[in-house]
Amino acid sequence: MTFIVSLAHFCEVHGPSMIMCTQAVEKPEELENFYSPQLSESQFCQSCMLKIPYAEEFAENLHFISTQFPTYTERYSSLRQTIVRVFTAETNADLSKPIMFGNSKHGYSIALSFSLLDKTARGSERKYSIIVTSNWEEDLINNYTFILTNLNQVVGNILRSARMVQKQLNLSADDLHNNGTYLRRSAGLPKAKSMVEILKDENFFLKIHMWAAFMLDTLIKQKEPNDT
Repeated sequence: MTFIVSLAHFCEVHGPSMIMCTQAVEKPEELENFYSPQLSESQFCQSCMLKIPYAEEFAENLHFISTQFPTYTERYSSLRQTIVRVFTAETNADLSKPIMFGNSKHGYSIALSFSLLDKTARGSERKYSIIVTSNWEEDLINNYTFILTNLNQVVGNILRSARMVQKQLNLSADDLHNNGTYLRRSAGLPKAKSMVEILKDENFFLKIHMWAAFMLDTLIKQKEPNDT
């Protein structure tokens, strides 16, 4: 794992969860080793599930593939630990500020968290984070400005899209923060809802894949001269 880009959220049912991860693959014959195992949809809720067509991007000799989670157990375990820390131990009171943390065992990460208003969620909001992870802390430090600039841009685009949807649906701030709506729902249970539904954008995950592929391509190319 040189670099990996992940989209995660705090699911009301499953807790800190991985929605999507994008990785670079050098050899086409190795692509099948990166596909997520075929698990029953009953193991995921709509908030956790990645639903996109086959998403693969090409750039010279690199292939970029996005899946629900990594195939390799060790890599999945490391990213899982990172995501749990993002939503628990490493939380930042100001979501607009990035956090950087890690260790040699699970890798080093820069994460930028954000929340989307949704009156059907507990507390009327859903929390997410986009995370860039590397095995080496130096790689993140050397590319910190580039990574943070792009994280701010993609999160900013997501928040703007969410505000446009809210405006189109005529959702007032009072409605969005009215916990009574949540409590009056049938059975009083949180409703699982995908980001595709929240943002009203069927191509949302494809857009995130294209952005993550650009990020990885740039980071890998910037790293290559240092390795020669």
